[in-house]
Formats: sequence, structure tokens, C-alpha cells
Amino acid sequence: MSTALVLRQLTKCWHTRYLDPITKSRECALYNTICQIWAHPVPLIYPRTLLKFQSCTTCALTTPRSPEECQTAVDRIYTCNHPSLGADNRRELEQFLAIVVEFSLQLGQEPTMSKLATLSHLARPLFKLAQLNSVHTAGVFRKLLKDAHKRWSKHRKGHPKYPPFSDLLLFKLIGLLFPTSDFKHPIVTPAMLFMGQLLLRCHVDTISDLICGLFLCQVLREYVSLSRRFVPEVLNFIISAAGCFTESRDCVFYPPFSPKSKLRRQLSQCSSQEGGTADYNVLQLLVLSSEVSTVQHTKYAVLRIILELAGQLSELYEGLPSFTEIFTPLSTNIQSIADQEWSQEMKERYAGVVRLLAAKCGVPRVMLQMLKQKPKSIKFYEPKFDEKYVVGRKRAGSRTTAERQKLRHKVKREMKGAVREIRKDNVFLAKEKLKETLERDAERERKTKKILHDLQMQQFEAKMEKIKKR
Repeated sequence: MSTALVLRQLTKCWHTRYLDPITKSRECALYNTICQIWAHPVPLIYPRTLLKFQSCTTCALTTPRSPEECQTAVDRIYTCNHPSLGADNRRELEQFLAIVVEFSLQLGQEPTMSKLATLSHLARPLFKLAQLNSVHTAGVFRKLLKDAHKRWSKHRKGHPKYPPFSDLLLFKLIGLLFPTSDFKHPIVTPAMLFMGQLLLRCHVDTISDLICGLFLCQVLREYVSLSRRFVPEVLNFIISAAGCFTESRDCVFYPPFSPKSKLRRQLSQCSSQEGGTADYNVLQLLVLSSEVSTVQHTKYAVLRIILELAGQLSELYEGLPSFTEIFTPLSTNIQSIADQEWSQEMKERYAGVVRLLAAKCGVPRVMLQMLKQKPKSIKFYEPKFDEKYVVGRKRAGSRTTAERQKLRHKVKREMKGAVREIRKDNVFLAKEKLKETLERDAERERKTKKILHDLQMQQFEAKMEKIKKR
């Protein structure tokens, strides 16, 4: 089957509301042919619905494509439908952006490691699509944020829980596509408020809830990495999460954590054998949390993430005047964690964070002191008015002032006389120079006339001699 025929049938299927009702064998043969020519630069028409785009990302409608192939598909659709190639391509690519975003969020409904790889590969083409029309992109994400908040608000009463992974993934996409350092932003600011609301109200009953909260803390830390904006919900969550790993009574807890929670008993009494997920980041751990059956496999991975966030936040907010009061509870909770049979890398990370917090929280404050010298007042240049001023009469003053005025007047008079003499000298010198110039010109003119007279006389005598010879 030729490439043109495959494209015509594919276009016919895509531009109808449903797939063309052909037989299953013919359908599979069509898509197998598409799979064979996938590596060639075939121009693709953008899919108008999510179902048609999902057909592009699967082989024979069953086997999902690799992350690189999915990225190639989106890049090829973007390239073949670039706005410079047609007047309506910009509007069609704006609709295609909503389809790709919806597809990315659907990958988070049943997350796996391969789907995470697909999401990371789709970030670059998604950013290019978002740059076409920022207003349309903001509208798409504003609608998604409203829908996510509405779904969470329905189950907020009673015992609120964290939203699903697909809604949490929306915050990550917002951080990748929009500037997070703006003071006010129509998309980033509501997203930050929503995440703060989740950290403050959602109950943390299981290890999965704790990982969801740590994921939101990491996303918020990425949001404020440039602006260094203080987010108290993140600090409160990290402080309480660190307190769950110890049974000490000196630990500080903030809502929604409780010192008598079941999760704290599980984490503090967990076996010290390190699991196989200790090197995963929070996003991978969030995917694997649904597959892990016990807490001990994820305890050290969660603790490592808490220590990383504690170090990053201490470096981010080290310039705050109230740094000691803010981070002292965090330092107390981390120092109270019992030293267990950790790996060498874990012990070094723990010791580094403890030393960092102790050094920054232990900086003595400088007490307020009175100034040793009285501060100098600012000079005010206000005009002085003399109500008894008489024109032509000098003001009476002290002897020193009178002498200074006399000297100033004498200097001024002498200066005028000197200037007058200098002017006279300049005039005299100018006259002398002019006189010398005129004399030189007169002497030159006299000599010139004498020479001309001698020449004329010689010429006259020569002519007279010629006449005599004739």
C-alpha cells in the first residue's frame, strides 16, 4: 500500500466523527502499514479529537508507542501544520494544544514509569505549542484548574483527601509552561493558592498521602526558586513530616498532621532495612506508591526527599530576618530522628542537613544599641528674610563679618583693577603688533616697487640700444 493511499484513508477516518467502519483485519493492516512508514518524514494532519490522537500513539490500536515516537508524532504534526504554511493552521494548532494537554493528563490516571517517560518527552513540543498563543493557553489551563478545584471541593467536607495523580500533574505542567516568578499571574497564582489549600486541609493518613504532599512541596519550591517568595504551608508540611519519623515528644506538628496519627506509629516503628526505592525522586515514588505494599520500602526514600527539601528551603530563605524562628522547629524535628542502620550516603546527607540548620539557626542576633554619637541633622537650606531690610544700607553684623566683607570688597576691587590693567595691556600689545605688521607690509611694498622700477629701467635701456643699432 502506498504512502499516499494510507494518508488518504487516515485523513478520511480522522475527519469523520467516528472511525471508518471497516473490518478489523483491514483496520489492523492499515495501522501496521502506518507503523512501517513511521520512521519516514510523512506529513501528518493534526487530529481533531483526543480519540484520533490516541490512535497516533498506539500501534495496531493496542501497543503503545515509545516516548521518542510520541514526541516525534507531535513534532511532525506541529511541523507539517506550522502557521507559516497556512492561514488556519494557528487556530488548528491551538485546538491541538488542548488535545495534547488532555492526553498528558490522561497518562496520569494510571501512572507507570513508561508513561512518566512519555510525559517528559512531550514537555518540549508542548512548550512550543503553548508559545503560539499565550491567551489561548491560559484559557485552557484556567478551565482545567477550575474543573480540578470543583472536583476536589465536592469531597472536601468531612475528611478531605488529595486529588488523583492526573490533577497533581497539572501543577507540574503549569510550572513548565508559565513564568512562576511574576508577582501576580492569572494561572500560576491560582495554582499556588490551590496547592497551599491542599497542603493545609488534606489529611495525611497513609504513605501515599505523605508522598502527594511532598510532591506539592517540591512543585511549590520550584515555583518560588527565583522570586524567593515565602510559602508557610510548605514549611509547616516539611516540619510535620519530619516529626513523623520519631517518637520524641518535643516534636512540633501543624495541621493537618497529628502527633497521635497511625502514620507516625508506622514510620517511627518501621524496620531499618533499606528498601529498593531509596534512589527514586518524588515523582517516581508517587507512581510506585500504589504498587508498594508495605511502608518500609518507601520510608527511606521519603526521608531522603524530606532532607533534600529541608536543605533546599534553608538555602532559599536564608536571607529572611526571622529565619531562626521559622527553621528552629524543623531543626528540632530532624535532630530528634533516631540514628538507625542507614547507608553511608544516607548518614552523610542527614549529618549535612543537621549541620546546615544548626549553623544557620545558631547565628546570634545583634541586640539593638544606642548610637555612640548624636546623629547629625540634615541641613535645611531655608531662605533668611530680613523684615527691616533697606535698599542700599549694609546690614550690621559682627566685627569678624565686617572685616571679611571688607576683605572681600577689597579683593573684588583689586580683581577689577587687575582685569582692567590686563585689558589695557592687551589693547597696547594688539596695537604694537598691528603697527609692526603695517611697517613690515610697507617695507615689503617699497622693496617690491624698487625692484619693479629697476626692471623697467633695464628693459628701457635694452630697447634704446636696439634702436641705436638700427
